[in-house]
Amino acid sequence: MSFSGVFEYGWAQNIGAPDNPGDPANAVIYQHNNGMGEFQIKVASATQASYSKWASMTATTTAVTGTASATATYSSTAVPTATSYDYIVVGGGVRIISLALTLHCLAEFMRDDLALVDVPALSGTAGGVPLADKLAQSGKSVLLIEKGVASSGRWGGTIRPESGWLDKTNLTWFDVPGECNRIWHGGSAGVACSDVDQMAGCVLGGGTAVNAGLWWKVSLLAPLCRIEANSPKPNPTDWDYLFPAGWRSADVAAATTRVFNTIPGTDHPSMDGKLYLQSGYNVVANGLKNAGWTNVTANNVPGSKNRTFSFTPYMYINGERGGPLATYLVDASKRSNFHMWLNTSVKKIIRDGGHATGVQVEATNNGGYGGTVNLTPVTGRVIISAGAFGTPKLLFRSKHLKKRLCWVFTNKETGGIGPTDQLQIVQSSPLDGATMINSTYWVNLPVGYNLLDHLNVSVPARILSSNITDQEQTDAQISHPSISYYDWVAAWDTPIAADASSYLTKRTGPLAQAAPDIGPMFWEEITPADGITRQFQWTARVEGNTPTAMTLSAYLGRGMVGPRGRTTIDKGLSMTVSTMPWGNQYDLAAVATAMDHLVAALSTVKNLTFIAPAPGQSGKDFVASVPLTYANIGARRSNHWLGTAKLGTDSGLTGGTSVVDLNTRVYGTDNIHVVDASIFPGMPSTNPSSLIVVAAEYASQKILALPAPKALARYAQCGGLNYDFTQGGACAAPYHCTVGNAYYWQKVSNNLVLYSVYRRTCKEFQLMHILDFRFIVHNFGPNVGAPSSTEYIHLRAFPFL
Repeated sequence: MSFSGVFEYGWAQNIGAPDNPGDPANAVIYQHNNGMGEFQIKVASATQASYSKWASMTATTTAVTGTASATATYSSTAVPTATSYDYIVVGGGVRIISLALTLHCLAEFMRDDLALVDVPALSGTAGGVPLADKLAQSGKSVLLIEKGVASSGRWGGTIRPESGWLDKTNLTWFDVPGECNRIWHGGSAGVACSDVDQMAGCVLGGGTAVNAGLWWKVSLLAPLCRIEANSPKPNPTDWDYLFPAGWRSADVAAATTRVFNTIPGTDHPSMDGKLYLQSGYNVVANGLKNAGWTNVTANNVPGSKNRTFSFTPYMYINGERGGPLATYLVDASKRSNFHMWLNTSVKKIIRDGGHATGVQVEATNNGGYGGTVNLTPVTGRVIISAGAFGTPKLLFRSKHLKKRLCWVFTNKETGGIGPTDQLQIVQSSPLDGATMINSTYWVNLPVGYNLLDHLNVSVPARILSSNITDQEQTDAQISHPSISYYDWVAAWDTPIAADASSYLTKRTGPLAQAAPDIGPMFWEEITPADGITRQFQWTARVEGNTPTAMTLSAYLGRGMVGPRGRTTIDKGLSMTVSTMPWGNQYDLAAVATAMDHLVAALSTVKNLTFIAPAPGQSGKDFVASVPLTYANIGARRSNHWLGTAKLGTDSGLTGGTSVVDLNTRVYGTDNIHVVDASIFPGMPSTNPSSLIVVAAEYASQKILALPAPKALARYAQCGGLNYDFTQGGACAAPYHCTVGNAYYWQKVSNNLVLYSVYRRTCKEFQLMHILDFRFIVHNFGPNVGAPSSTEYIHLRAFPFL
């Protein structure tokens, strides 16, 4: 504050109280499971001119080995100025962890990655890693930029349990399936992102590095859905229901096959083929079976999701986390044209009109890079895969490269991509305001709208002791004498010796499975009075108010009406959920019916007791017990955030709802793409990690098939509301794109004298020393949306500098 003139403050809320508050040395303060925010206030009068001198006298604290603690100041590596990339994939945008309860590792990080490449890719997560690999296969130079530290030991990760039980192995807690809940309980330092008010992860791999790794295949074609005898009628494929033509099930079929050939998934992750800790599964599965539900192998019949139940399929491989980091990234790393930077954040995408020329980066930990990374001139592409919150933030902050015309303007002004109100906030930000030019170069698109998440019927649980939780309840919760709780909290740091040995030597036992005893998974379709069928996915797990309790959470997915939410940015450049994406009366009616059906099904189990809903309480009353307010957002979210850069054919430039076209290209640009959770038009049936990877596989086809952008000649049109950017938006050197009006942008040289265009009025300028000039009169006719009148161009000349 004393140096920059900016005071920064924040808030964070957890529904539960700290554990062991009377014992500070052993107390646990749980992660902010109900929201957070960070803000800045300008206090220029409080600045201290000698701050820099004082700061230089302090010692820099280095990070402790084995933790994610960051240093107070970061040593950064300068970006190689002689190197450019065809594709830049930028990792380290905001990734969101999905939760069944905030306590559980059922989460899916919704943040994918960015790419700068011959095509660049920005991010190292569910979308960015597969995309970078596929782009690198083309032979183009690819740079993957990741904001966070290495997660898996395979990539140099060092974050391990404090007790040391993983020391002297190539494993970190990210690699061990049974450690997946760690981020929610004392493991978020240096892992969780600080610039979003939802729980998010900032490590290599994003959500796929920290969630439970649930891995669902989506139904593609109806005939493929009848593999098992007596399976119910297949439901509509999510691709056909949610996406426009060109992105339907038939279109993505080959990409889906490639994804599941690469990451097949397994519902028996222990290397001995056995399932452990099945007491909870057996109780619930018996009740569902008694009620006429069908037991299936979920990924063999992906379309059978109505009154069915199954074991839980994971992305795990050989008893470890697996996923994109163990497959796509391994493949990419073998190529000399693939490069990856960790501990490096992309601040801005630099663009000239509608054409990206590079990205501006800064170090987020020691060893990160700082400076400007250049794309291959004209033909390079930037691919953003920073997720439902990180992608909007980057688009809002995108930087317009305005070269010096007549030695007057510098190249430090920025112009964002997004709604005017959000760009105005960035413009007033203490961090970006000084470099944000006026609205002339803004590209107005509905970025941040269409925010989606599974409606969850839950309130976060917190650990009271090693095996009991205090459930502030709207999850369904049951109790049965045969249910046995495994002490996962103790296992994070001091696992049972036999279980640790079994895992370390053979990759078998409970630690090869996700905490906390997930399963069964079960599904139902419900059609309320509006006639729209809703898809529900239930997740059961062994935890609750007592050692014999289970919690069951319902996710409302495909068919959910909304309303759609919105994410916005504040002056501190943090992202928030400003409009929640839930509340439709028929959505809530369907949830209430689903709860009633659950109670009816499990009431067939002898000695089973319902803790919640209370005996005699209807589903409607139960759902209404936790209102849809911001105070209860932790009770209703699933952290499967999607949709904020919607893919579609109705361009947001002309009043539509879409941010990217069917080639994932941002409207109003020729080489900026988005490939991540934010492009999803609607909410799928299941946890979305696998769908995001399929989308990345398919998007790589679309991007690689595009013709290379072409350099436009001097005075050629390079943009405008109705301009077809498939013709190209890049200027041939040494020209740069300049706005004539909203409908017409034109290439001009950076060594011409600046001229100004005026309608109806004339303004004289004093003629001074002129090096070179062209006098141009434009006639803008109706074809470019302006009146049919002559525009008078007056030269403004400047002295030779």
